[in-house]
Amino acid sequence: MHGKGKLIYSNGDIYEGGFFEGKKFGDGAYTWSSTKAVYRGKWNHDKMHGEGSLTDQHGSVKKIKYLNGKEVPVSDTRTISKFSIRDDI
Repeated sequence: MHGKGKLIYSNGDIYEGGFFEGKKFGDGAYTWSSTKAVYRGKWNHDKMHGEGSLTDQHGSVKKIKYLNGKEVPVSDTRTISKFSIRDDI
């Protein structure tokens, strides 16, 4: 199977997204039926791979990153410009 599709597992879990050679690939969403948690992000060879988000059953969203199906730390790098504050205006 190539392209986009929907896969429903016997346990009720659902994957919707890209497929390549019958495997989850590219952008896709996986919903766990037991918890209603949803991973939206990148896939490669049936494994979560790259950046995405994990939404729990309460709606809380966590930025997440996977490497070959294993979670890795996400760096939250922010750049702040230098500025000055004048209170004599």
